[in-house]
Amino acid sequence: MQLAARPETLPSYTLRLYPLSIERSALLAQLAVEERNSLESAEAAYELERERVEEEWKRGRDRIRERLLEGIEERRRRARDEKDGEGTVSGAWSFFFLCPYRRGRIVEALFTFTYRGCTRFPIASAHHA
Repeated sequence: MQLAARPETLPSYTLRLYPLSIERSALLAQLAVEERNSLESAEAAYELERERVEEEWKRGRDRIRERLLEGIEERRRRARDEKDGEGTVSGAWSFFFLCPYRRGRIVEALFTFTYRGCTRFPIASAHHA
């Protein structure tokens, strides 16, 4: 009756459970160590991956920065060349890149006629004379 009601009071019961209790404690300690090791390895893998991703991001950012700087330098070079080469054949292409108002004024000056039918330019009116 005492075994069914309060087994921990019997020394023989406690003695028989002692090896099982030791084994259980050892398994719990082993699981705690494995959990700690798994957590540490996961944190180390996370840090390694984070460093690798940050390094890849920095390389990509530097590549984009270099490309942008190259583009700016290329535009500066083209602007310098266009400024230096005004009046040459390449300067004629700049006509197409004028703002619409100026381009329209040039087209109007070239292709419109007065009421008498001659152009506004003296060269063209010399042919009519």
